[in-house]
Amino acid sequence: MVAALSPHIVALLAAVPTAIATIMVGYYSYLGQLATKAVTLKQTQIEADRQEVEEDRADVEKNAAVVAGFESLLAQLQAQNTAMSEQLTVSRQLLRQAYDEADECSVVLSALRREVGNLRDLIAAAGIEIDS
Repeated sequence: MVAALSPHIVALLAAVPTAIATIMVGYYSYLGQLATKAVTLKQTQIEADRQEVEEDRADVEKNAAVVAGFESLLAQLQAQNTAMSEQLTVSRQLLRQAYDEADECSVVLSALRREVGNLRDLIAAAGIEIDS
């Protein structure tokens, strides 16, 4: 049957494996290019993600330092608040004592005024004049 075919057909049939091989090489080359582009894009995305993670890590460390600073400040303020509360308690006690002493002084002063009044009455009854 091959002998009955024209030389053109035989030449075409002989070229088919070469054409198929050329098409396959082109196809696999195209697939390789697509794979290379996909890998390059993936590597670019991975690097961008890595940089974003590093930036996030730096932000977290910075925020942790800020939080530690606030915690330290809070501890200082709590200590100052405790000290001021203790001072306020002592001040209130001293103020109560001062009021108690003022009350005692007021009682003594009232008693002295009564005594002075009594003495003036006695002096007046005795007929002695006093320059006020």
